[in-house]
Amino acid sequence: MRELEMTNKEYILKITDKDKSKRIRKILNCITQNYVLQVAKPTGAFPTNEGIVNIIIPARVQRNKIAVIAHHDIHPNSCGYNDNSTGVVTLLKLQKLLPDNVELVFTDGEERGGQGCRYYLDNFRRPDQAINIDVVGLAGQIFYEMYGDADFDVENKYLTLYKNIPFSDSYILADYKIPNILMLTGKSKKTLITDIFNAQHGGKNDSNLALISEDSMNRVFGVLFAMLVVK
Repeated sequence: MRELEMTNKEYILKITDKDKSKRIRKILNCITQNYVLQVAKPTGAFPTNEGIVNIIIPARVQRNKIAVIAHHDIHPNSCGYNDNSTGVVTLLKLQKLLPDNVELVFTDGEERGGQGCRYYLDNFRRPDQAINIDVVGLAGQIFYEMYGDADFDVENKYLTLYKNIPFSDSYILADYKIPNILMLTGKSKKTLITDIFNAQHGGKNDSNLALISEDSMNRVFGVLFAMLVVK
């Protein structure tokens, strides 16, 4: 089945697996561009209880580089559908449409304090700014939080500002002084964080694929496409 013929939910099922090695192989099987594997084993300089495997589709032009990031690792108790196979699928759908200065980065270890994002920034040419796509499967509004002075055209009719979103790779990017924007989805400001927690990390709705919204994922992709490709 070709990717363009799949629904977002079918694509999620195609690349999701609780076994890390199998999940990485499934993602790699869906990548059609040249990619780089960043593999980090635990060392004194990079303490971690588990190896890190980042997947990078490098920008063809490194000047004014924008990294679009989605973590591929999942919480041990999670099915990983919303957190974060939704983000991974969004990036995979974008891979053939990239401007020369856009880099796709599938990070590992976000659920362990953003270890993969740190390794990427320490061992690859750093981007000038970044977009982080994380938990974009729940129906409703597209929310965002800006970290630093990121130069993205954020149209209020599509995106709703939400401050102090809990930990994501955006915290690591900000720590490295990389201006970035985090995008995620949910029903409303009032229930955003509760709904996300219920649909991840083994929460009561974690395994409910029916909660993943085709419309919300398509709208996130459309906004991301407009931010990066349509000038």
